[in-house]
Amino acid sequence: MRALPYLMATLVAGSVLLSLSLLSSSPDKRPNDPETQTFVGTVAREGEDYVLRDEQKETTYRLDDLQKAPGREGQVVEVSGTLDVDTNTIRVTDLSGKNDEAEEHASGDL
Repeated sequence: MRALPYLMATLVAGSVLLSLSLLSSSPDKRPNDPETQTFVGTVAREGEDYVLRDEQKETTYRLDDLQKAPGREGQVVEVSGTLDVDTNTIRVTDLSGKNDEAEEHASGDL
């Protein structure tokens, strides 16, 4: 029975240390949080979905944003977002054509 208080004290101390280590880690940056990445490829249609085909990586990603992709089929675009590796789906935060900036600068010079 003498070991019981020692065991309880050890468990409490361990719990406190674990809680402190969890609190000290940044809440905005957890190890399992996906990071925003940039993907470059060609937009294509597969059934009801839009996909991004990356020829260099020989990979096709499904795009979750069906509002930004229409009208971009066959265009090389840059997509910013987070990748869901389980479904190979990009959670799109931004989608722009590789030539959008060049076209904006050219039209602004007129």
